[in-house]
Amino acid sequence: MNAETLARFVLPKPEDDAFFAHRERATLLAAADVLLEGVDFAISDDEIVRNVERFVRSSRRGWRVRVLLHVVELAPLTAGMKRFSRLSRAERRCFLRAHGSSLCGRVRPLVYIGAYASLIAARSVGFVPVPERSRFVTLRGRR
Repeated sequence: MNAETLARFVLPKPEDDAFFAHRERATLLAAADVLLEGVDFAISDDEIVRNVERFVRSSRRGWRVRVLLHVVELAPLTAGMKRFSRLSRAERRCFLRAHGSSLCGRVRPLVYIGAYASLIAARSVGFVPVPERSRFVTLRGRR
């Protein structure tokens, strides 16, 4: 039995067609709540999760992301705290700062993928989608 088989056996089954189980989703969104503080665009929780799921579904090692989210969720218990998603925003912020370069630092890129993979975020940083660029608008007009 390898690690992937064990993880798939132990991890909770996601509902319907989702990639993440409820608790994994809660952990991801709890981290996003802290890491996306102050961004200048609005993005829904569903869109964050959908973007991350789209990214990890295409990976053969997506199960590792699910395991990571469970480890992050349970890590505060070792310090006598509540589960990560049940901590207050201030407690989550402190926990992420204290463990940011180790375990929790691996969650940060997932949150950013979830947020910045949206068109709203892309536009907020000045990205213009290819079909809307002046060169392509001009080319479409010539047809």
